[in-house]
Amino acid sequence: YRDKYRFYACLLRARFDENKNEKDMIKATMMLKAGEEEFWANQHPQPYIFPDSPGGTSYERYECYKV
Repeated sequence: YRDKYRFYACLLRARFDENKNEKDMIKATMMLKAGEEEFWANQHPQPYIFPDSPGGTSYERYECYKV
């Protein structure tokens, strides 16, 4: 599993590197929008929520003890 993940991580890094010096703001904005759509489409259906994060089981549990 790790080798497959590493392969796709390298492909994603290459996509970032080939567009890192983009000067055209219209094209950069379109790439950003496409990237955000790809991010939301590929997001895990049940993302991991840390206990202290909003929505976690311990969120704001110890606020009453802070001075």
